Amino acid sequence: MLSPIFRQLGFLLVFSTVSAFSIGAVGDSAKTANLSLHVTLASAPGDPAPAVALGEKMIFNFELKNTSSKPQTVRHCGFWPNHRVRLLADDETELTLTEKGRTTRSVWGDCGGKNAPWTIPAGETDNTEGGYDLTTLFEISDPGRYTLAVDWRDHGQTSSVRLPIWVLPKAAKQALDRLNSWDPEELDVAQRPGAYPQRAASGETNGWISSNQEFLNDYGVYVAWDGPARKFKVVSSIYAPNSRLVKRDEQRCSSDADCVAVKADCCGCTAGGRGTSIAKTKLELYKTRFAEQCSSVACVAVMSSHASCIGVVPACRDGFCAFRHPTPKK
Repeated sequence: MLSPIFRQLGFLLVFSTVSAFSIGAVGDSAKTANLSLHVTLASAPGDPAPAVALGEKMIFNFELKNTSSKPQTVRHCGFWPNHRVRLLADDETELTLTEKGRTTRSVWGDCGGKNAPWTIPAGETDNTEGGYDLTTLFEISDPGRYTLAVDWRDHGQTSSVRLPIWVLPKAAKQALDRLNSWDPEELDVAQRPGAYPQRAASGETNGWISSNQEFLNDYGVYVAWDGPARKFKVVSSIYAPNSRLVKRDEQRCSSDADCVAVKADCCGCTAGGRGTSIAKTKLELYKTRFAEQCSSVACVAVMSSHASCIGVVPACRDGFCAFRHPTPKK
């Protein structure tokens, strides 16, 4: 199996791709063809780490680019026999498949005798596949950071390509879009003043940035300026959507007073882990589960730098316990 190679630029994963690799052309056992794999979200085709709102459609596209100087031929036998689509949590566990997801997965690797040759001209891209909605394939019930992994099989070889995706509460995604709706050059001046020695950001621009960042922070979403892309990108979130210890139904709330901070994993903030919050009425159930799952787990005695551990308090957000930054005392 071929391993994907990713490049990093600062805090961002740059365009999700697999390094070029060799496959045998149809009728020729010699490995002479070079292809690169790409996967993107239709809503943000050039974004290496797109953000979407929880509940929105998440339509992805898959592309094969011929990076060689000669036409190359691959085999098409239908998208699902040729591709396995996985949506992974931070711990690499796969999200639960829907009924449709289980149906599509069941035909992975089974072409049923249909294996039509498909030629990609030199330097060209085959973008005829994809257009499927991840929300119809997986049960995505929580905000957080996920990884879309697409495995592609051809000529007996399997290669994978990945794309990190931030799933945000709806209000947080609206705030991110609002923040990025400001003039991009003005934002760049404010965020990279050294690149503009003859200019200074206006107070209006700085106020726009700080007010929207504070709103995002209250939702446990943290952003940073991506100069080349000229937009703010999500870099961290307090949400632990697939924690073994915390179940989504145990986070339902009506007010901030309903919520209490707990460890999101077996180690928590005081031992290199993460924090989260749950309904106080579910605390005893949580403690029982914690004792069952974490009694033999060894943790490192170091304070965590995760966003869920720094200056936040339990809060009820959109009907679920999360965190917020406390209002400074005047």
